Amino acid sequence: MKINKILFACIFLLFSFFAFGKEYKAIEKVKNFSFEVAETNYLGKKQKKILYKVQMSLPNSFKKEILFPELNKGEIYLYTGKTKTVYLPMFEQKKTTSLEKDEVQVLNVIDILVERLSSDKKFKKAYYEKKNVEFVLEENYKVRIVSYLDIDGYVFPKKWLIEEKGQKVLELTLSKVVIDPKLTERDFQIS
Repeated sequence: MKINKILFACIFLLFSFFAFGKEYKAIEKVKNFSFEVAETNYLGKKQKKILYKVQMSLPNSFKKEILFPELNKGEIYLYTGKTKTVYLPMFEQKKTTSLEKDEVQVLNVIDILVERLSSDKKFKKAYYEKKNVEFVLEENYKVRIVSYLDIDGYVFPKKWLIEEKGQKVLELTLSKVVIDPKLTERDFQIS
């Protein structure tokens, strides 16, 4: 009789694992990330490709270093709060300005994702089941996450599509993701 109960419990646990899937750590609670992004901009019938390295410390520090194209290699874009600092190595020039509306929108993508994962159970379930999820960035812009990476027990978005009025305008593919890297204030400075 005891063996039947143990066998039943094992079968139930096995069934639960397959029925409910793997438990993942909550990505929305992580504050530091680093990764590479292969970005494709769709400009009419033309495409522009950019490769860059990103370091993020939520909620308000974001650093992007261009790796490709060669002409722009080494450019650094640092977003902190409501300011942007750009370093152009070709001219050995550094300039700080206020963020423009479209830059704020792009940075808001992460905030919106974190907010949706924290507050929308249906969205969160689909995300952790690695299904295509989407959300509205602004009236005319929609963001879709179409593939994922498994990293150290986290589900991390791999491929993002951004559409404007139903037309794909931007595709982002993330790689070399590190969750909770040891970032310091120095990582968010331009010398």
